[in-house]
Amino acid sequence: MPMPWEYQRAEEEFSAFLEDIQSELNSPTRNTAYTTVQSVFIVFRRRLSLEQAIAFASVLPAILRAILVQDWNTAEAKRDFADLDAMNAEVKAVRQAHNFSPDRSIEQVANVLRRHVDRAAFQKTLAAISPEALAFWGEPRTD
Repeated sequence: MPMPWEYQRAEEEFSAFLEDIQSELNSPTRNTAYTTVQSVFIVFRRRLSLEQAIAFASVLPAILRAILVQDWNTAEAKRDFADLDAMNAEVKAVRQAHNFSPDRSIEQVANVLRRHVDRAAFQKTLAAISPEALAFWGEPRTD
């Protein structure tokens, strides 16, 4: 069987995602943009069971899938979803000394992520996880 196309193009797809997220965040570097994405993923996965996280990972591009699970302490207690302001504050607290995430990181990462996934599969997977998961990645706030 040939190598899947998504793996053959993983680097190109990730580079396009990073360029898009860096622009969305108005981030000075790819490193700061990466840290924001990693932090949003960490905050989200803290609220998922292992099975839910695997389901979510399955609808992500290959390198983002790897970022979602990288260095995950699966024994960490599962947290409850909170309001977006509280979870955005949690994003900013991840790797605090190296984190320059904006106040609306979750919404901004969600905006970009939706442009880089199969939107129907993404929505279906989130809906199957929970209404809170769907809201986490939902349409951006306008306030």
